[in-house]
Amino acid sequence: MSGLETQIAALAAEQDRLSQAIAQRRAQGQAFDELREQARALSQQIKALKAQAAPPTADASEPSAPARQARAEVLTTAQQVLALQPEWGELLAHSSAASPFMTWEWMSAWYEVYGAAGQSRCLAIRDAADRLIGLAPLFLSTHRDPVLPPGHLGWASSYGPSWGIYLEPISADGEQLRVAEALVEHLDATSSEWRCVKLVRVPAESRILGELIQAAAARRWRLAIKPSLVAVTADLPADPQDFGEQLPSRKRGKNNRQAARRLQRDHPDHRFRCCRDAEELEHCLERLAELNITRRANLEAKSNFVDERFRACFATALRRFWEGGWLRVAILEVGKEIAALWTYLVYRERLYVLQPAFDVRYAAYEPSHLLLVFAVQEAIAAGARSLDFLTGAHSYKLQYAAGRRQIVDITIWDNRLRGAWEVSRETIWAAARSTAKRLLKRAERT
Repeated sequence: MSGLETQIAALAAEQDRLSQAIAQRRAQGQAFDELREQARALSQQIKALKAQAAPPTADASEPSAPARQARAEVLTTAQQVLALQPEWGELLAHSSAASPFMTWEWMSAWYEVYGAAGQSRCLAIRDAADRLIGLAPLFLSTHRDPVLPPGHLGWASSYGPSWGIYLEPISADGEQLRVAEALVEHLDATSSEWRCVKLVRVPAESRILGELIQAAAARRWRLAIKPSLVAVTADLPADPQDFGEQLPSRKRGKNNRQAARRLQRDHPDHRFRCCRDAEELEHCLERLAELNITRRANLEAKSNFVDERFRACFATALRRFWEGGWLRVAILEVGKEIAALWTYLVYRERLYVLQPAFDVRYAAYEPSHLLLVFAVQEAIAAGARSLDFLTGAHSYKLQYAAGRRQIVDITIWDNRLRGAWEVSRETIWAAARSTAKRLLKRAERT
């Protein structure tokens, strides 16, 4: 072995030792910035020595081996995910994955509440210098669930009655290929643990989607990609006052004006405002859950807020969104009573409409519609340039927005046998459901 090769081997061994020490400190919630800087310095030394040992060929643009390498570190506890906050935020700031449901604020809340229901598999993908270049917050289900049956691996927040969408692997700009390959390599190495990978609610325009599909197809895995949900969206005017006057539905605008006049006539002491501080936010969250449960009960339906875990996850996420400066809570007060609320996010100049609730005693004044207009106008003033109603078959959304955003579901099997079984099972289930619907309609006619 030459002198250069000996030096490279020694530095590589030291780099491995530092990587293990960094992983250990991260798992224990300890600081590791100094070790990470040492690892980066070692990576640069190794790169320089390899360049001396093997001068570049005619294609000098080809990256060296250390620059191409990436590994997936598996985080299996909520504490490990919580410790990732600074790096997560920095990565997302340089990523095209622009959904608030891929932020640390949302995913960490989900892992804290639901992580014990199965097996967390949050993948932190790092380069040779231990720099975080990608994230895939996954979850291996061990319980029966409508989206993730036992043995299925999928997005963390797709398990349970959660409301996260636009879920995709996070990658630094320009690192999509390495992140996709590292993700598929990890899936390949752990294929004995899962029966099927089910990635739902993926935005069709995701930049990493093509790289992920190619990496999986290169291993001759079976893939199924199908359109699933559609989100309703709209561009917002620059002037807040123009929103209420330029709706796709002219009838909706007229109804809103009439409802506002009725409210002013019967309750002149009403006012629209936004939540003031974190202390008032706690009261708003309690009131939101209370109103939602009551209204759903009047419709003879069950509210998600009855589920303690959903309620805890929702509240924790919204508190963290508030701390991040993205959450707004629009309030309609009648006298000293909160008659309606609407929670929404302003994130990267996009308004995401979340959860509304209103007191059924004020239903005649259409409080949700009036509050929505107020909320959107406030968001425009705060810098929002587009509106996203997320998913859900609510006809009122089409009265305010005419744009569409396609969501797709991706299913991956690692071999033909598993693929055939999953496809046949889904086909059988779909056929049974279709037959049940026909029988139900026949029973209703008779």
